[in-house]
Amino acid sequence: MMSDAERRRLSDIELRLREDDPAFARRLTGPAPSRRRWQDVVALLWLLAGAAAACIAGLSGNAGIVVAALGAFAVSAVLWLTG
Repeated sequence: MMSDAERRRLSDIELRLREDDPAFARRLTGPAPSRRRWQDVVALLWLLAGAAAACIAGLSGNAGIVVAALGAFAVSAVLWLTG
């Protein structure tokens, strides 16, 4: 817990920051990005790999490829949801 003096000092620092560099202050107080771009790309690549494996599994009837496709879909979903 901050004391009253610390709160006043912090408010003074924030005020001076907004006056000195408003663009920087806006970036600090703006909404944070929900996920990084590279995570979206990796999740999409895993999703495409899973779709390709599912198509191959459908054509060949191989159970091992079905498991690989499900694994790729699971990795894609985890990357997407945790990003």
